[in-house]
Amino acid sequence: MFLGIFVFDEIENSLTVGLIKNGGNVVAGPGVIDLDYLLGVNGGHMNVNGVAGRGTKSSYLLFVIYQLLREARRRATEYPSEPNPLMVVPIILNVKGYDLFFIDKWSRRYRSQEHLADWQALNVDNPQPFENVTFYAPQMPGGNIAVPTGRSDNAQAYSWSLANIIEQGLFSYLFADNDSINDNFRALALDLEAYLTREQVTNDGHINLHLCNDQARPQTFQELLNWLDDSQNYTEHFSSHHLATWKKLRRKLGLLVNEGNGVLRRDDSNGHPLNLGRRQTSDPIVVDLNALARVPYKYQVDVMVVAGDLFSQYNRLEELKAAMGDVNRIFKPFLLNGDTILTISGNHDNEAFFNLLRFALDLVNPIDPKQTGVRPRGRLYLAAQPTYLLLEDKAGQQVQFVLMPYPTSARYLKNEKTQFGLVIPKLSLIIEKREYLAETEKKIEQLQLRLEQLQNELGKVETRKKSAEKQVEELAKAIEQLQDESTALANRIGELAPLLEKLSQWELLQAKLNKREQELAKLPLDLAQTVKQAQERDNQLAELEKVLPWLQQLARSRSDLAEALNKKQAASEQLESLDKQIQEHQEKNKKLSVNIETAREKERNLSHEVTRAKTEYQAVRKRRDRFEEAAHQPSCELCGQEITL
Repeated sequence: MFLGIFVFDEIENSLTVGLIKNGGNVVAGPGVIDLDYLLGVNGGHMNVNGVAGRGTKSSYLLFVIYQLLREARRRATEYPSEPNPLMVVPIILNVKGYDLFFIDKWSRRYRSQEHLADWQALNVDNPQPFENVTFYAPQMPGGNIAVPTGRSDNAQAYSWSLANIIEQGLFSYLFADNDSINDNFRALALDLEAYLTREQVTNDGHINLHLCNDQARPQTFQELLNWLDDSQNYTEHFSSHHLATWKKLRRKLGLLVNEGNGVLRRDDSNGHPLNLGRRQTSDPIVVDLNALARVPYKYQVDVMVVAGDLFSQYNRLEELKAAMGDVNRIFKPFLLNGDTILTISGNHDNEAFFNLLRFALDLVNPIDPKQTGVRPRGRLYLAAQPTYLLLEDKAGQQVQFVLMPYPTSARYLKNEKTQFGLVIPKLSLIIEKREYLAETEKKIEQLQLRLEQLQNELGKVETRKKSAEKQVEELAKAIEQLQDESTALANRIGELAPLLEKLSQWELLQAKLNKREQELAKLPLDLAQTVKQAQERDNQLAELEKVLPWLQQLARSRSDLAEALNKKQAASEQLESLDKQIQEHQEKNKKLSVNIETAREKERNLSHEVTRAKTEYQAVRKRRDRFEEAAHQPSCELCGQEITL
């Protein structure tokens, strides 16, 4: 056991969970863990590793639960007013055997003189078994008590009726996750649950759920199954859902009720649902799930094969006895039903006990070792040596079994020819044919995978082609828009041409005026001359005042003309760039067309290859069927020699 301790004296919320050795048998002291990492403040998980099948992991976890309960009750006594007390409610799921149904009893291996000192080193002065443990087990079909667990005082039975399922809002949880993620199936299940449910709101606003108790609606699981079988109910209430989904829900629910008969009460109006909620620290609650394991009956198995390691070679006699008791209890109904169990010895099996049990079974129900025909059903066959068996199911179909135990010298080196002479040739031929079939199937799968990849690539090419075509259309629209703008600019330039001519005339007039002013500046500065110049200047200003509005309009037109010329230049440059892009997209389109044609050609070739592979596969299957048919014949069709096994 490994205990991760960071800094011992820094753990404020600690729990003693073991003793740490310091070499040999010297104990260094108690090992502790931080409850903040176990009970949810900083975490909420404990992982325990150990050897499978020895019970060490379960025993250690029970000890940790024992320590948690002691710690919670110690704090409750010392700090009765603690606002956030430590509360522990251990719920233990029993999934194998019924050992956990005796945790309130002393272990037969406990020796006070030998073990008390270890407990006291863990600050447990007076160790005791768990007290006031509550035990739950599935309710028996057709009865009110729980299935037998080996206790003299039987466990409390748990089960659910249809009313219990509705009241607790559990109807949708009856179905597996892969059904619930299907939107159609989940919607139908929710609608059916709503149809069966009656809601009642209390004065404090709490909503209570109840099963509708009117005569038209089912009251038990069996009535619900019968109600689902009536197509008129589907037409009246659930026709908005697909009929196939309705039938699927009926099949799923029927299978659940059949498999859970006892836990799901078929004809009872009330069950005994589990209520594990606790508001304060309580003693352990053990819930049995082991009795729910009905795998052979669930799947209607005719033959069950146990591939080795039935009995551990280290088990003592009482443990082997307990193991055989479990096998008898669990699988005896399976054998009485006429079904068969095949078991081969593994590398961990107790060889002597395995052979002793095999001899005992042969004595109880002897079989001629020279028998080569079909072996009887309803038996437990133990194969400690390579064995060939021919069994027949309830429908009369014969199946061959080649049982090959774990290869040890004692099992394979004695009478080697006797053991292998009959089995190995047929086994080798079967393996060779199966390898060829597996290789052929692998090739077909590879071809199908390649075909799917090509189809995906073809889809991507089609997508890229559509995208390119869309871009070409957008570019064509942009070019058309630019051409319209260019035409508008040309029309605007035509309108501004007369203004340009007037502007040129104004510039000539301004130049002449400037020249006259220069000439006047050179004249003598006498009064007459000044008056005359003033009059002339006044006349010029009068003329300029008449021309000024026209000049302002001319200036604005000249500015608009310059802006229009700039836009025309930019439009021309953009038009050239778009022409280049159109040419590039046209070249890409041509390449894509070539790639698409190549992909289609590959697809046609792959289709031919798949057809050819399927043809070869059918031929191989026919040869295999002929081989298996020949294997069942008493004599060879070619040489007439008798076939022996």
